[in-house]
Amino acid sequence: MGGTVEERTAATIELDGRKLFRIWPSSNLSAEQRSEAINQQLAQAAEAQGALTLELRRANNLPVLVLNDRTLLRVTERDVAEGLEAMEQAEAWRQQLERALARARAERRPDHLRRRLPALLAVLALAAASHWALQTFWRRRFPDAWALQSEGQGERQRRGSRFLQRAALLLLQTGVWIAALV
Repeated sequence: MGGTVEERTAATIELDGRKLFRIWPSSNLSAEQRSEAINQQLAQAAEAQGALTLELRRANNLPVLVLNDRTLLRVTERDVAEGLEAMEQAEAWRQQLERALARARAERRPDHLRRRLPALLAVLALAAASHWALQTFWRRRFPDAWALQSEGQGERQRRGSRFLQRAALLLLQTGVWIAALV
């Protein structure tokens, strides 16, 4: 089998939480070490002002992706998908990285944020309306859940039932807000 689990595991290259592709360990770095360095360099490039250049070069018979004259990624044989040449894989990744960087930089511009603001406000308004509608429906459907009653025969069972009804409403409302925020 050869190697530790860490040495055999791929790591993800991502930008702004979007997964782009996976890489494998190299002869001297784990996949996680490689991906951390690459992801950090991509994040810095997305934040940077000015032009970006992402080039495909060759060094030591390996394709190398170079971002602003700085090595981003050496494409090793383990990184190459079955049926592709190393240069083909590197070119595919270069194109994918260019698109991801262009999108990340566009999403950071103030005009993009201004365009997205109405949609964000609409989602929040819809979530608030759903929250209120659920509460109104639930209170009408289960009026006993909110009633204050004195301690009496069977009250303990009703109290447990009221708790479950209130908890169900709270879970539904929480689900609405989580969906709105995602």
